[in-house]
Amino acid sequence: MKKGSSTRLGWLYCGRKAWTTACLLTEGETEDKGTWYVIPKNCIMMKLKILDRKEGWILAKVSLLDYIEALSEQNFNYDIQRGIVNNPFLDSILDAVVEKKSLPPISLVTQKKESSSDVVEICSFNILDGLQRTYRLWIYYKLAELAIGRHNFDYKAITKEFRNTCDKYTMAVSPRQVRNLFKKENSINVWNLKDKYSAFDLYMYIWMDLTTEEEIKQMLILNAGQKPMNLNHQFELMYMRLFEEHIFDDDKIKILRSKDGKVTQRIIGNYMMSSVIIGALSLLNMKPMRLSRDMIYKDSNVVSDYSLPSVEDVFTTNFIQTFLCLLFKLDTKISSDKFASDWFAKDTTLAGIMAGIGVHINSINNSPSEILQKMEFCIEKIHSAEDFSLMEYTKVYDGLSGAKINIGMSVRKAVMLYTEYLLDGKHPSWIMAFDMSMKK
Repeated sequence: MKKGSSTRLGWLYCGRKAWTTACLLTEGETEDKGTWYVIPKNCIMMKLKILDRKEGWILAKVSLLDYIEALSEQNFNYDIQRGIVNNPFLDSILDAVVEKKSLPPISLVTQKKESSSDVVEICSFNILDGLQRTYRLWIYYKLAELAIGRHNFDYKAITKEFRNTCDKYTMAVSPRQVRNLFKKENSINVWNLKDKYSAFDLYMYIWMDLTTEEEIKQMLILNAGQKPMNLNHQFELMYMRLFEEHIFDDDKIKILRSKDGKVTQRIIGNYMMSSVIIGALSLLNMKPMRLSRDMIYKDSNVVSDYSLPSVEDVFTTNFIQTFLCLLFKLDTKISSDKFASDWFAKDTTLAGIMAGIGVHINSINNSPSEILQKMEFCIEKIHSAEDFSLMEYTKVYDGLSGAKINIGMSVRKAVMLYTEYLLDGKHPSWIMAFDMSMKK
């Protein structure tokens, strides 16, 4: 058996390159057939019975217990998932297990070619659809496992211990269901939960050999009929590849995702991933961009005034790395207090400032390296938040009427015009900038 090095996520080497998902192993396959794999440490194999197969996927059946025992915490940290959300409709999921009511199929992704065998074993996997159901069933299992292992059936003591290691515990499970787990007279409890799970069948779609882009597209399709996926999260999926590696100084810059939640106290160097991309697109397009579904859905590609091949050529990890360093430099100049810091980090501000820089340097006629070099020269011209006269900005902004204009659009254009005039060495005013933004 050949051995390969693991990825930074600690997963496995499968086939001829590193994947952050799973190897699917088929009973009867050997190295003589050319199949080689490395089983991750402490991996528990999940055996599935194939019910149907089509090109690129299989439909299979597995016991709930086998599925839950094959999970690890990494399954709930899959980058392209939206994260765990509150959903009271799942509070009664254990009732379905007891009554053996069918649950909707779960969709997994793995990275091994399908086989003609009727039984497969999955070593590890990523969850494309069914994360919320899976997480709740996993928590109930872990609570029962902890209680049995500790020989402690004090509901409060066990839940307190578990809650300390599970950030999403209170968001995910019903206190009533958890209390009932510790009652022997309940139809499902910590003493019989494993037996109930073992007797319950799950149905699964197993997708194989999907590229990252195909995984994202499949996830968006699977979520289309459910609770709408956060637009920021969908946008992040399109560009996540640019942030997969540590391309910046962690001590200075932190990229936040929509699933990280709302930031109450912003720190210099903290940026939403979507805001970084919006800023970069505004710089390239020489006009303030905004997050919209049109940017995500059009022939399955991201839309901009640049042709798609050009955007792909420009948007590299090296470009984003340098862009982030320059953004941080500008951030330290402007974010002199909380108000200035919060103002700078807004999408409307970043889009406007970057568009103004783009117009000043005529981005569209420059190479990526020239754009970044000229952007650095522009940042040198900006000295502090005083250059942006934020007190005047606030007075003008407070006088805007949402009944007459699109405020977001006006702010983006006004910030762009103000920045353009500032870099041209003129003396802009916010009254002038907003007046012009409403005319254009």
